[in-house]
Amino acid sequence: MTATTASKKASAAPTRATVVVAAKPAPMQEPDNEEFKVTPGNKEKRAAADAKNKWVHDELKPQHLAACKASTEQIFGEEVAKLMWGADFKKHVQVIEKMETLFVSAPAELMECVDVIFKWTAIKLAES
Repeated sequence: MTATTASKKASAAPTRATVVVAAKPAPMQEPDNEEFKVTPGNKEKRAAADAKNKWVHDELKPQHLAACKASTEQIFGEEVAKLMWGADFKKHVQVIEKMETLFVSAPAELMECVDVIFKWTAIKLAES
């Protein structure tokens, strides 16, 4: 075999393409991997609003639901509030487990927002 014939066979051989596999994007962090932060505030304002608009757990009004949703977003943040108001019970359990950590890490902040926690619990119990 001559050098020209060998080079023709080599050039005729199929070349292998290099496949580049893109790395998977990092999954979004679940709130349980993050530090659970609470921003309590406006407890007096919530108490004044509740005094004007009596909260009766048997007669849940749309304005009670809207006020509780707004309070949970303000206190716990938007991502945790989405978990709290979603339909998945497993997500609710995750939120409750996160709240348990507040007993040790931030008991004063937990006491400031316990009214909202009780209202959320009452609403979720009424839904089921």
